[in-house]
Amino acid sequence: MITYEDIQKANEGLSGIDFKGKNYVMVDQRVMAFRKMFPEGFIRTQLISNENGVCVMKAEVGVFDQTENVLATGWAYEKEQSSYINKTSYIENCETSAVGRALGFLGLGIEGGAICSAEELANAINNQEKKPVRKDAPATVSKAAEVPNTETPATVFIRKQIRDVQAKMNLDDYETARKLVIAWVGALVKSGAVKPVDWNTIKLEEAEDLFDAIQKTFKPGEKE
Repeated sequence: MITYEDIQKANEGLSGIDFKGKNYVMVDQRVMAFRKMFPEGFIRTQLISNENGVCVMKAEVGVFDQTENVLATGWAYEKEQSSYINKTSYIENCETSAVGRALGFLGLGIEGGAICSAEELANAINNQEKKPVRKDAPATVSKAAEVPNTETPATVFIRKQIRDVQAKMNLDDYETARKLVIAWVGALVKSGAVKPVDWNTIKLEEAEDLFDAIQKTFKPGEKE
């Protein structure tokens, strides 16, 4: 029988994105934690509907103990035309989200309080970027947090790394990847792993060390 201690142990070492006070863990990390707990457990997905470019997916996670026991379920909904990536992969993205939510409801990767996975967070930010913004609306990211549009070795390197994150996480645009990188840096600063970053004066060696810390801690990778 699964215990709270088992879930806590499985969550040890899972890294996430600290965004507005909540911790978002990527689906692949939740899957690996589940496999460590239940090597012979099952993750099952079912396409409930797919009509007019809108799909609904259900995921179940569970174990076999004489009989089949479903431990948690998760649901997801995606529109084919909601983003550039969804035009070719909306069913896959929907499945990933459903699995992530099922594992979240099981208790994996939610110690920071977020059932939503890092992939869902990225998708939400990506879609939010498409909404019209009032001219009098306050900026959501301060100037201090923006990577300067200059051609120093450090900023050229930083922009390349952000584009790599964009490609690896299948994000539609550079701006979404930039916000995720800023969130990762904020989490590292909060944890004490790196010093506060001044994007205007950062040196190349400091930028290299910073992204090395991001790779070791958050391991941004392709969606399942």
